[in-house]
Amino acid sequence: MKQTDKNQKSDSRRIITMTVSVIAALVFIFILHIFLPKGDDGKQPQLPEGQEAVEKKDKPPKDGDSKESQIAALLLDRSGLTYPFSIQNIMWIVFFIGVGELGLHFSRCTREHEHLRAGYLPDDSHEENMQLNMLLVEELQAIHRRVKKISGGLFLTRLIRRLILQFQIAGTAQAHALLNSSLDLFLHEIELRYNMLRYIMWLLPTLGFIGTVRGISDALAVAGNSSFDDSSLLLDLTTRLALAFNTTLLALIMAGILVFAMHIIQGREERALNMAGQYCLDNLINRISEDKND
Repeated sequence: MKQTDKNQKSDSRRIITMTVSVIAALVFIFILHIFLPKGDDGKQPQLPEGQEAVEKKDKPPKDGDSKESQIAALLLDRSGLTYPFSIQNIMWIVFFIGVGELGLHFSRCTREHEHLRAGYLPDDSHEENMQLNMLLVEELQAIHRRVKKISGGLFLTRLIRRLILQFQIAGTAQAHALLNSSLDLFLHEIELRYNMLRYIMWLLPTLGFIGTVRGISDALAVAGNSSFDDSSLLLDLTTRLALAFNTTLLALIMAGILVFAMHIIQGREERALNMAGQYCLDNLINRISEDKND
């Protein structure tokens, strides 16, 4: 029942985070829409005469107009027929959902590190030249009651509760074996938590490739419906192809940012688990004795 409640809280927290991430993405897209003028997005209009197209090609752009329109094309694809429902905007929403997931993991591993400094177990390691005091059964019961009140499903508190109960039932050897198996299970649990992020990191490049294929198909359709004598055909095709590859470029940048951040946060979370295991081994497993339980 308690595990079900924890799962429900985790799911509700994830839903709230996802909702906030989508709203933040929409606000970010709106800000880009306001501050990035559409310009021509590098796309030349169809002119009736080839000479006018050549003159427009040779005409230098206004200061700042070309750079602004290229950035708008890369980030938003404002010249697309489906805008504002462009591939780039979909990728921004997916990217912000990934950032929200990373925020959840970062918050969790931060709490793990904070609880490692909470002093749930007596620690005499700072005292030099002193024999480490053994833990009595009464002390173990008091520690168990204390950590039982801590919610959140943290690694350290779960380890302490399991090890104390296992020691009271089967002794020190079984408690040590339980510590090893619990660390393996928790490590697998960390891996499972990142499944959504791994899917997002796969989805972003896939969306980018979809946008590129769509743009190439559009360029080929224009080439098929145009005359090879049209002097503006080459310019139109290269412009459309450049816009098509923008989606892949943006998707790879987004995925690279998420992968980099995920490796850092996952490393911190695994380090917190490792420290929790060492903490329990030094201050609990190595300090309880079968004789004290008699």
